[in-house]
Amino acid sequence: MRTTSFPAGVRAALFAGAGLGLAAVAGIPEPPATLHGRAFINGVQVRAGDDVTILARVEGVRDPIGAYHMGDLADAGDNYVLRMRLESLADGRPQSDDAGVIGQTAMLLIRTRDGAELDAGTYPLTQPGAIEARDLSASSGCTGDEKIGAAKCVEKRGKITLTVKLVRGMPGDAYQIDLTTGDTRSGALNNRGKAKEKFKDRAPGESGTATAAWGCGAVKTKDYACP
Repeated sequence: MRTTSFPAGVRAALFAGAGLGLAAVAGIPEPPATLHGRAFINGVQVRAGDDVTILARVEGVRDPIGAYHMGDLADAGDNYVLRMRLESLADGRPQSDDAGVIGQTAMLLIRTRDGAELDAGTYPLTQPGAIEARDLSASSGCTGDEKIGAAKCVEKRGKITLTVKLVRGMPGDAYQIDLTTGDTRSGALNNRGKAKEKFKDRAPGESGTATAAWGCGAVKTKDYACP
């Protein structure tokens, strides 16, 4: 197990309210295991206001053994702080519906605003009270309908601007647009799966191809021609 130092703000968040809100358990409660760090979806970092939840689930247990809604702890900022409930069954009691047992493996998930739970790896439950820094990464996959909606040049006041629009992608997915001239733009799709980039000061009569690559792996091209 790798333990790592963490910023003071996150340190405060790790222990804030550690003894509050404990659910009734069937087994003997043990100190929770805690993961903290950043979370990424399609290469884009999840922020405190993104309405995203980090979860831990154990096979055979009905409820998550831990959940953290991004932004719930102000001191954590854009980091997640996931406490996983642990218990001992040494006295023969049955396992709770919301707690793990040492020796089990927790499945780590990133739940998006639309309720999709994306695979973000696993975490072996090996030690009560363990604290580890770990960045989580998940992919939402492609919609299969990603496309360049437009690649159009417009002349205004003697200056030509090429506008490239991306549509039908997965909200939050990363993208990069490259022109045959070598110009490039990148970012993340909005909550409608769209993006728009403007390439200013194009040369009169310029023509070429815009190539869009989405973080999920989709690649599309579209030719353009300026007046």
